[in-house]
Amino acid sequence: MTAMKDPYFVTGKPDEPPEEHRVSLDDKQEITQSINILLGTYNTSITQRGLRWMNSMMAFWTPVILARSLKSQLAEPFTASIKMDTRAGFQVLGKQLQDLYGWAGGSVLDYLVNKTPDFKLFHDALRATFKGLGFTGARAQAEWRQAIGEFFGIVTNHLTDNIMATRYNVINQNTPDKLRLARFFRALGVHPHAMSMRRAIGEIFLTRYGPKLAQKALGGNKAIAKQAQKDLAELGIDSANDALLRELSRLPDIDSVQELESLRYLDEIRTAVNRMVSQTSQEPGAIDKPRRASLPETSLFYAIMGFQAAFTRNILTGSVKRIIRSWQDDAKVGASVNASIAIGFGLLMAGQLAAWIAGVLAFDNDDWEEKKKKIDEQWLGQMLTRTGMFGMTDPIVNSFTGLKYQKDLATTMAGPIVGQPLTLGQAAGNLVAQNSPNTATAEYQITKQAWNNIITPWITSKALRYVGRNPLIDTAFGIGIPYLTSPMISDPLSETVAETVTGQEYVSKKEKARAERGDAEATKAVERAKSQGKPTLQDKVNKRLGK
Repeated sequence: MTAMKDPYFVTGKPDEPPEEHRVSLDDKQEITQSINILLGTYNTSITQRGLRWMNSMMAFWTPVILARSLKSQLAEPFTASIKMDTRAGFQVLGKQLQDLYGWAGGSVLDYLVNKTPDFKLFHDALRATFKGLGFTGARAQAEWRQAIGEFFGIVTNHLTDNIMATRYNVINQNTPDKLRLARFFRALGVHPHAMSMRRAIGEIFLTRYGPKLAQKALGGNKAIAKQAQKDLAELGIDSANDALLRELSRLPDIDSVQELESLRYLDEIRTAVNRMVSQTSQEPGAIDKPRRASLPETSLFYAIMGFQAAFTRNILTGSVKRIIRSWQDDAKVGASVNASIAIGFGLLMAGQLAAWIAGVLAFDNDDWEEKKKKIDEQWLGQMLTRTGMFGMTDPIVNSFTGLKYQKDLATTMAGPIVGQPLTLGQAAGNLVAQNSPNTATAEYQITKQAWNNIITPWITSKALRYVGRNPLIDTAFGIGIPYLTSPMISDPLSETVAETVTGQEYVSKKEKARAERGDAEATKAVERAKSQGKPTLQDKVNKRLGK
């Protein structure tokens, strides 16, 4: 406490007298508030009613914003290729597919075993035979990973899961909203995917990468040993403790939880496993995020930014520091580490680009030529931003690139949650103040924003009441919500409503662009729209009556 009243730091060389530097009042306040946030002792000025309103806003709009987030996370296993080595990313993917196969095959087998006594006898005998021969199936390996995950505390049930909540900055939700979001993350597949990835990373570290680092640190090339020791130190492993390193190197021989419990340095190994898993799959804490992202007054503006903050700290900054350390020790080691990290980023970029292209093909309401044009024009920017290469500046970059598509800068910079009602309000204002008498654009935009920001979130919130009761309902929700929130639904719906209300044909910017390229149908649509005037009320009545 005395140090906090008059904080200072000391600089100086070993052979010179130390020099004290007093901390300014502004810096002292910054440090004090950061400590209070980390300790959970920050006193907010927001009332409980205000917090409930903020929680409700986040619970209402978060599912719509993240409805198609699973496709972006399918490439996330390649972060293991950056944090560990190139092989690790492919191993994580393989183990995830093994989990999926074990779950799907296990569900069918469980049904047959429970319904058919004769099949149960055959199944048990066959399983015992293969086990006796030393063969283990996908389901057995998945069960072993689950046991490891539970033992080290790296996986959790979706209802008690704080990992997804911290990723998307919704950790402070009240219980009903938090449970609703927990069911959403599970039904969408985000939670199962993350838990499968965490189990795989934990197993790879225990059975291959961790022991490999320990063996390097114990001997051999001095430069390689020094780099391995630094990598282990980042994970909380004392590289000077040879007994600990030898125990870590023997982990691949362990095949039961009982053997793990008997480890002498279990606490140190548990710390290393949790750090590797959290830094690879991104479990952001208050220390990873900007301070204002943890303040109740401003957390709403940083919604869903927790993952980006953790990625910036653990992957981008962490990789730069690791490269610098390796080059300082030895040029060959530096070149090897640099190449490994570069390959990892290349794999992650390729995976994110493939996921984005798949999303364009699956969810965009365009013909093939428009989709091809979009991919040709945007692939580089989308690859970089979806990989996280812009770090915490990503919202700023996206805001200015969005100006090309006439997106409002202030609305975009307000953040995804606050931006939802602001976008709706802007469309409503344009309908009143800037509604052209010769087009149906304003009506189209207000319909689309009402669908995206009111109707779809309301449908989602009602549907979440039934999620978790039946696997078929969960599957239907997981498939339906991404399409319900996609342009494939909102664009034709908005176009139909706008044309019905105005009595005019709506011509989108994409159709105008096709007309400029010489498309005959698009050219006719544009000409028809130009020849139309704003219909009177009597015109609308006559159209309805068929006159």
